[in-house]
Amino acid sequence: MSMNMSIGCEVKACKHHHPQEKYCTLEHIQIQQAINNKSFSITDCQQFERK
Repeated sequence: MSMNMSIGCEVKACKHHHPQEKYCTLEHIQIQQAINNKSFSITDCQQFERK
């Protein structure tokens, strides 16, 4: 599994998280807005898959 040093990641529950390093193994990711609220906003990686 090759890591992409351009995409840092600490989400160990994701299938695409590198097993030994804090990086993603995908070539690219797509970020989407999950919640829009006047006080805060949450974003998600669309490619997230639980291990």
